[in-house]
Amino acid sequence: MRNVGYFTPEASMRSWQNQYIPTYLELQPGITADQLTQPIAKVLATYAPPGFKENLDVSLSPLDTFYLKGNNGLVEKMVLTLTIIAVFILLMAVVNFVNITIGISATRLREIGVRKALGGLKRQLIGQFLAEAFLLTAVATVLALGCHELFRSTFINLLERPMPSLLHWSPVAFAGLVGGVLLIALLAGGYPAFVLSGIPSIESLKGKLTASVQKGIGLRRTLIVFQFTVAILVFVGAMVISRQVAYFFSKDLGYQKEQIMTVASVPRDWSKDGVQRMEGVRRQLARIPGVSDVSFSFVIPDGRSSGSGQVFQHGRDSTDAATMEVLTTDEHFAQTYGLQMKEGQFFHANGGGYDSTRVVLNESAAKALGWKDPAKAIGQLVRFPGVTYRLESMAF
Repeated sequence: MRNVGYFTPEASMRSWQNQYIPTYLELQPGITADQLTQPIAKVLATYAPPGFKENLDVSLSPLDTFYLKGNNGLVEKMVLTLTIIAVFILLMAVVNFVNITIGISATRLREIGVRKALGGLKRQLIGQFLAEAFLLTAVATVLALGCHELFRSTFINLLERPMPSLLHWSPVAFAGLVGGVLLIALLAGGYPAFVLSGIPSIESLKGKLTASVQKGIGLRRTLIVFQFTVAILVFVGAMVISRQVAYFFSKDLGYQKEQIMTVASVPRDWSKDGVQRMEGVRRQLARIPGVSDVSFSFVIPDGRSSGSGQVFQHGRDSTDAATMEVLTTDEHFAQTYGLQMKEGQFFHANGGGYDSTRVVLNESAAKALGWKDPAKAIGQLVRFPGVTYRLESMAF
């Protein structure tokens, strides 16, 4: 491969409309991104064509945060959401531990009284309760790390994402793990350590609940109510998400998505010679037994597009233009994906020659351009930036 022209015409790669090729800049030592704001604005004002320089906004993003900040911070928001869910689950475990501790507090009163009568100090009791909480948390952490190593390969295959082994963890990760264990142990063992250990010896031996323990029982009831409330909210949220996911998979998208296989290794060159080469590949694929239809398109219909542009009716002012996503395909696309035409035919699928000035709009695009009746839109001209197309057909 000599250059990117193997995949697509070089002119389109150099177009200001091409938003899919990132530009990387290596800054000199001592230069910050803010210092390039004015030079970049000057470059845009000098070289950008009219209609772009007024609306084009260029911002610099550090490479180490580019993946997290891309797509309006989608990945960063997902990581934050999963982190909140993990902290929430951990908090529920701490609440459960505190509830159990408060529930068995009455059974440990005599133990505390006996230890104090034998000369035990309050700080020793505090150390005992905190040590118990730390030991329980440490054992749970060791089991969790063991499960991580045991099921790591399973989750790698399930998520198709790498998961580092414990042997490759950084010292910062281990330090954070130790800090989390200490924090959880303090939260879980704080109540028995600092409340139960402060009960007088006589009242402990009698098994009487002091005002502080009574408050603890009230705290336990509050935590239980909180826990059940949150559980109900989580259940309702899970039901809503489940219905949304079911709707996502069962919604009729307007095309047949079953039994469709994508081959992404074929070069997409939409020049005249490139189309002929792709046609040769398409014919060879169509000869394979079990293959009913083969179509070429710049992208598959999964929400992505070949680009976008301002479209308006020929003869009208460009201020009435509507922004539309563009999908570059061949004439076999509709038959392969089972698209239903509301009016007209899909390019020259039913006969005729190739015409690069033909375009197919869906019903929503036609309405956005002012055509309420699809039949009246067939044969009309629409304008893209610098190009005029004839409307060939209308799809659902």
